[in-house]
Amino acid sequence: MKKRAGILLLAILGITLVLTACSQRKTTAEYKEMVSQVLKIDKADTQRVDPGVPYGHPKATVYHDEDNPNTYYVRVTDSETYTGFYKKVGNGKWKQLTNNDQAAKVMQMKKVYVHKGTS
Repeated sequence: MKKRAGILLLAILGITLVLTACSQRKTTAEYKEMVSQVLKIDKADTQRVDPGVPYGHPKATVYHDEDNPNTYYVRVTDSETYTGFYKKVGNGKWKQLTNNDQAAKVMQMKKVYVHKGTS
């Protein structure tokens, strides 16, 4: 009887772990929303710094920090030389990264979504 209870307990624990792991993944719609939020911020920043310069149709890549499950990064690039990095932890606000070392670390993280921009 104790053996069956132990096996049942292990099975329940295993199912719980699998469900927890699956529930932490984001959907494509959530990644698209992240990109949309960051592109709005990036466009406003660009137009504040360089008024009159057309924003264009940048590409964006979402990265996930697997060591910190609630941390996501978005890299924004245009067709020229601009690259911007933004970070969000949990339900916080997006913040632009200014440290090149941090940006280099982001490039080593897992890509979870790529927005190719529009033409």
